[in-house]
Amino acid sequence: MDSINSGLKQLEYYLSDYNIRKDTYIRAAIEESKNGWLEASFFMQFPRFSGLVSEDDLDKILKEVTKADLAKRKIRRKRPYRPVDKEIVDARTVYMQGLYKPFNTAESIQHLFGDIFEELIFVNPYYDLKTNYFYGFAFLEFSSEKAACDFLEFFENLYSNSHIVTNTSVELCENETIQISENQEKNKLLEIKNKLPGLRLWPKIEWERLKTEYIMYKDIMQREYLRPPGINDSTIVKVHGINEESSIKNVLIFFSSDNQLLYIDYTVGSLSAHLIFEKSEDAFELNRLYNEKKIYYKSPSDNSKINSEQALDDPTNNVGENRIFIRAKVIKGKEETNYWEHIWQNPTSLYHNSIFSTLE
Repeated sequence: MDSINSGLKQLEYYLSDYNIRKDTYIRAAIEESKNGWLEASFFMQFPRFSGLVSEDDLDKILKEVTKADLAKRKIRRKRPYRPVDKEIVDARTVYMQGLYKPFNTAESIQHLFGDIFEELIFVNPYYDLKTNYFYGFAFLEFSSEKAACDFLEFFENLYSNSHIVTNTSVELCENETIQISENQEKNKLLEIKNKLPGLRLWPKIEWERLKTEYIMYKDIMQREYLRPPGINDSTIVKVHGINEESSIKNVLIFFSSDNQLLYIDYTVGSLSAHLIFEKSEDAFELNRLYNEKKIYYKSPSDNSKINSEQALDDPTNNVGENRIFIRAKVIKGKEETNYWEHIWQNPTSLYHNSIFSTLE
């Protein structure tokens, strides 16, 4: 019987609004089906579901499903799926941190809070899909933005001020009140606080903003750690269109000009290179030059002079069948971080302009 109940709960999850919003595979299957009916066996392809039930269990599960066609072994949602904008969903969703066993499943969290906050419609605890490790947080979706706001303010008072001990109501975001009974609900809330003393909550929109800021800060710190001393922001230009027969010295001569080129990252035979300048102004100037004008890299006939000539696209020299015009891009942010990670793994590919020594 446990497998039947587990299978039912998993089906409810698969067909929930929350899951269909993000599961394009199931959503497409529903949209392509006739009136939303899906074969019960359709769900056996998912490891989590097939790990809970067997083919023989499907008939028993179908008898428990509200919307089921027993003869055809098909099921569908109670009501048709209606897409909702992400902004609307996020506004009515709360991020909750500080959860641990036994409050590490959707059912246990729903049971813990749903008795008091009936407008809690969906709970999504986060696990590592490979190890099944619970990360200690969940997203709680409510029926409306106001309900989510009420939940947040109520728990702010509960954890910060123990407000429920002295009052039977809590002020809401819109200056309304949510009534709390004198006995059962108070005891339930105090029980929650005792069992989960470290509980912390944020609106999902605020949590995403903080997460974005943290990722940006982490990326900056990692980039500063990986970047060699003496190299500044926005000084790396990736160029593409180098003749594959060119030597490192030829490439250096070609791109140096009057700019203070410090390093070049180039492998003989490649069409691309990374150029590192002393000043960001030089990097942007080179970037501007090669993006405003059509300049190509001539095929080298020797190892010195001819490879340094920049042939502009005009009627007198615009000839040749396999011409590749040079493209340039100043790399910044995450792209630069990824580049320095590459250099740490391949340090011998970076050469100094003046001494041609590899950067260790």
